[in-house]
Amino acid sequence: MGNDVVGLDVDAAKIALLENGAIPIHEPGLKGLVQRNALVGRLRPTTDVASAVAHGTLQFMAAARHPTKTALPTCGKCSRRRTPTVAT
Repeated sequence: MGNDVVGLDVDAAKIALLENGAIPIHEPGLKGLVQRNALVGRLRPTTDVASAVAHGTLQFMAAARHPTKTALPTCGKCSRRRTPTVAT
């Protein structure tokens, strides 16, 4: 049981860390969760956008957001916005 997850990042160094069992961020309990799921093949990190998008029917996007002087978050690495598409 469980989900098969493809983790996509544009940062090849982060993907390399994940592929080698390291975790580039700190979150209590995350290292064990990631390692267990990678070991059984339910988690696959990649920098390949096409393969990540082709992987599943449901996709989530999380982007680093850094506060500005106005205290509003920005998404500096997002080059363009896309309208969500829902397949029926």
